[in-house]
Amino acid sequence: MKKFIAPLFGLCLALGVLFAPTVSAQLIQPGLDNPGNVQAATGAEGSFRVLAVRVVNYALTFLGLIAVFLLIYGGFLIILLLRNE
Repeated sequence: MKKFIAPLFGLCLALGVLFAPTVSAQLIQPGLDNPGNVQAATGAEGSFRVLAVRVVNYALTFLGLIAVFLLIYGGFLIILLLRNE
């Protein structure tokens, strides 16, 4: 069975690389894509990069808090399980 899966996987990978769709960037529209419109739409942020960094920072802060609470919860579970043995 392994002799069949490896060539099949290689064939799928090769076909995926050969027939990958091309991607085109969107054109900048002079009247709509100026920094003033971006600032108005994003709450005074002048660039998409600044907005993306802010969103990522909030997401990582939230995930960090969840990780800390899960570590504390896991510690309590370990203490309770070792105490009951």
